[in-house]
Amino acid sequence: MTCCSLIALLATHALSSTNAEISLDRAIQLFNTKHYQESRPLLEQVVKSHPDNAIAHYYLGRLYLHAGDYDKAISHCKMSVDIRPDIATHHFCLGRSYGEKARQAPFWMQALLAPKIRQAFEAVVTLDPDHREARVGLTHFYMRAPGIMGGSLIKAQEQAEQLIQLKDPRGEQLLQEILKRQNKNLSTH
Repeated sequence: MTCCSLIALLATHALSSTNAEISLDRAIQLFNTKHYQESRPLLEQVVKSHPDNAIAHYYLGRLYLHAGDYDKAISHCKMSVDIRPDIATHHFCLGRSYGEKARQAPFWMQALLAPKIRQAFEAVVTLDPDHREARVGLTHFYMRAPGIMGGSLIKAQEQAEQLIQLKDPRGEQLLQEILKRQNKNLSTH
């Protein structure tokens, strides 16, 4: 490859990256103003030209989650997490996508999704201990899931107590619900 060819290739790549950044910025702007249908083709264009763009995958995941297409939401959120495992909000979107799919799934599918939901939300609070929504999600998960799937009233109580420390009023409400369940379990033995 000649020097001129290399310079032309690098210039084309730089132009392509700049166009992708502009498209991504515009897509996020449209997404944030709830213009989802206009945002989607721009995001898909960015992902097509830059498949390693975690942010584009994340926003596509959120878009599909909002639209109720949980398989596509999971696929894009999983890609965003694989590319950038250090971003809590990407894990949260993945956990929500798995959770929404589980709500509509038969029991056997819920059993397969349960550990994925838990792992995603646990990753969020590991990366961002102040992430209240993930702590609420984990509390609900631990309260509702059978022990064989990772459920635990003790772990649910720990999450509720963390919410209380974060001054989230849902922590008190959840703690009361957990204590009622614990007392109910004690009185049935």
